[in-house]
Amino acid sequence: MDWPRVVAAIDFGTHGSGYAWAVVDSRNDSRSQRDINDCQVWPDSPRPYPKTLTALLLRGDEVQEWGHTAEARFGTLVAQGQQDHRFVHGLKMSLRPRNDPAREREAQSDLPGIADRLGDPVPLISEYLRRLHAVAVADITKNGIYRETDIRWCLTVPAMWSEKSMADMRLAAGKAGLPTDSDKLLLVPEPDAAALFCNIAGIGGPEGEDAERGRLRVGSRFVVVDCGGGTVDLVTYQVGDDDTVEQICRPTGGPFGAEYTSRSFVLDTLGRCFGGDLKLNRLRKDHPAQVAALVSSWELLRNRRTIDDTDPIHLDLPSRLRDALGRTARKALAKAQKGDDTRIVIPALEVRRHLDAVVDRIIDCVLAQLTESRAKPGAGAGSEIVFLVGGFAASPYLRQRLSAALKGTARLVVPQHPERAVLFGATHFCYAPYALSARVARFTYGCKIALPFEPGDDQAQTEEDEDDSTRRLTTNRFNKFVSINDRIPAGHEAPAQVFVPTQSAQDFIEFGFFASEHSDPRYVTEPGVRKIGRLRIKLEGSMHLPRVQREVDVHMRFDETEINVRAVNRHTGLTEVATLAFEDQ
Repeated sequence: MDWPRVVAAIDFGTHGSGYAWAVVDSRNDSRSQRDINDCQVWPDSPRPYPKTLTALLLRGDEVQEWGHTAEARFGTLVAQGQQDHRFVHGLKMSLRPRNDPAREREAQSDLPGIADRLGDPVPLISEYLRRLHAVAVADITKNGIYRETDIRWCLTVPAMWSEKSMADMRLAAGKAGLPTDSDKLLLVPEPDAAALFCNIAGIGGPEGEDAERGRLRVGSRFVVVDCGGGTVDLVTYQVGDDDTVEQICRPTGGPFGAEYTSRSFVLDTLGRCFGGDLKLNRLRKDHPAQVAALVSSWELLRNRRTIDDTDPIHLDLPSRLRDALGRTARKALAKAQKGDDTRIVIPALEVRRHLDAVVDRIIDCVLAQLTESRAKPGAGAGSEIVFLVGGFAASPYLRQRLSAALKGTARLVVPQHPERAVLFGATHFCYAPYALSARVARFTYGCKIALPFEPGDDQAQTEEDEDDSTRRLTTNRFNKFVSINDRIPAGHEAPAQVFVPTQSAQDFIEFGFFASEHSDPRYVTEPGVRKIGRLRIKLEGSMHLPRVQREVDVHMRFDETEINVRAVNRHTGLTEVATLAFEDQ
């Protein structure tokens, strides 16, 4: 029996997470006709949706509830006066680099929002994935036709995150009970998954019409703008032969998804209406369900906002929260709102400011991505299509502003069910990973080597050449395998490079691997270069040979989201392997 019999994808998001799956058989081999199953109904969810809340309710270190149920029960517990529980939402964002500039303002407050400062998010992420994985397995195997061992899995990750973050996601998945074998658990960047979905969706007619109508032609270029809750990822693709797609630009984007409009709403609007951060912090601690209800109401109305709306947004103030404000704060609120202290009134300009804080950055990134794309060979300015996907794609305001910014330069397309784009695209990828034929190198990758000293080299980074005492070696040179912006075919292995030890007494070689933001770095110590891993191989069995004959071949392979290196002792065949990841964020 062929394996896998089922492919399943988990889209682990900042705001919400879900799963989808498809049976592997001849009827599903055509991507445009593939039957994909997902879950639309979740416990305590207010409406059918392909995702449940990415949230946990904790008591100490023990998980009590997850998803929407975690939020509902937390509000009940606090209302009952219980203070020994903790609600964690958006824990995915703790995986992003700690030196991210977007953290600066967030670090100033413990206000509600994304849990992006967890010390080590892997244990909590694994606990969440454990529950989501169990629900997916139960769904897939409920009829007794398939077993868990029949399933190949795919997990989505943001394109902009480091290899360290992706390695942490694989670690969390393994702790959650998903396979640890890379053949049984694939990782796919979210915009790559969305690109497969958009290539099928095309620009054609309504759902249910001829699947081939509006399909993108071979050679067509399109930009995927994946606007999720925490992150926005943008990548340009080109349609290749055999219904494949390939990256032609490096991913761009960052942490400015829809959740950040909510954070702005909380920090600025509620902070203003409630009398400052200290009062807001206390109210959130004592009345989390009521504050959460205000945020949910804001998000609902935010996603209906258009660029022509000039009326303020009115949010009913829960009675318990109003009472907890106290007389002085209510009086100040009434004075600011023409005598009304029963609602939160958000002026149109303030609404626009919350939205523009995110939308402006999205538009800037889209225009920059188009500029980069048009610098590539074969580009035709004005012929590109920009696909807007993700949960925030539902916002009319975002659609209208982006459409206006693109007018006359590119065509904006929002496919039906944009919230499913990553989830369903990941399922397509899991079914046929070869459909994504190439990516673009995010960095220049290489290893540290020693080369003959040249004028201008740092004397402190040199050592004597044992074979020639009159010559010195510079020990911190950058040896390149792949350059930034290089096209990398799927599963590509860079040509092997040969190395020998620098000293005759060495019975091993330890390689340090590095990534650079520049195309041609000279030293591993220069700005923009970061260490991403190491690998040691023994020279036993070749120590009797002259030093220059103790050759080691080093291979660097680029898989879906990981870089693997392999060192081979030419004389003995001994092989050592490692997966590279940024060692610090």
